[in-house]
Amino acid sequence: MMKCGQRGYIGGLDKRLKESRNRANLSRSQVAEQVGITPSTLADYEIGHRQPSLPVLVSLADIYGVATDFLLGRDNIVSACLLDASGLSNEQIDAVRHIIQVMKHK
Repeated sequence: MMKCGQRGYIGGLDKRLKESRNRANLSRSQVAEQVGITPSTLADYEIGHRQPSLPVLVSLADIYGVATDFLLGRDNIVSACLLDASGLSNEQIDAVRHIIQVMKHK
């Protein structure tokens, strides 16, 4: 079991995972099946006994419709604002990122 202060521990992740699942109105079984884990593993994440791997965390964020930064406690915005950048060049994506950064500092 990971504990606060232990290297790699992400405080609050357990609560945000459970809240996000409840907000999405999904059961542990439903989520676990979509991610490819057992419901008991998901329960361990939600009570803080274990923490998910990066691929599992990304899958959970996608299922719950939130940003990984929200789950990690780096952002308090619940709903993810995901932009579809498919079809854009790397230069265009960098330009969009720059515009977002400028708007954040206004």
